[in-house]
Amino acid sequence: MPTLSVKQLSEYCGKTRETIGKRLDGVKFTEGAKAAKLYDSKTALEAIYLRGSNTGESEFIDTAEAQRQLTVARRDQITLEMEVTRKDRIPLDDIEAVNDRVFSNVAGLLKAQVGKTLTPELLTDLFTELRGLGDSITK
Repeated sequence: MPTLSVKQLSEYCGKTRETIGKRLDGVKFTEGAKAAKLYDSKTALEAIYLRGSNTGESEFIDTAEAQRQLTVARRDQITLEMEVTRKDRIPLDDIEAVNDRVFSNVAGLLKAQVGKTLTPELLTDLFTELRGLGDSITK
């Protein structure tokens, strides 16, 4: 690939030299005549056009880094799918259904005792219902 100076890149891209300089910050260059910085054209153009807006909010990601991030995301997705397949991960809908049922039962038992004293039998029923929560989820 040909190497280009900041001035040449500025002319080709229609951007100011300052903008080109900011976008190329951190990109490897070689020394040219009269202390000119010469950049590989492919790398320089990726940095100029993929770096993001003029505010510099987004980070430049080269092809290798993008591929690495994609591989990591795929690994995480495969791990999640394997957990679901092995039934190591319980679906959230199932958890919410069991919680709703158990807490509705407990609330019903407590509402039936409004104004009354709690008996040992009622307390046993409440604790039995709450202890059964874990067993219901793992089934």
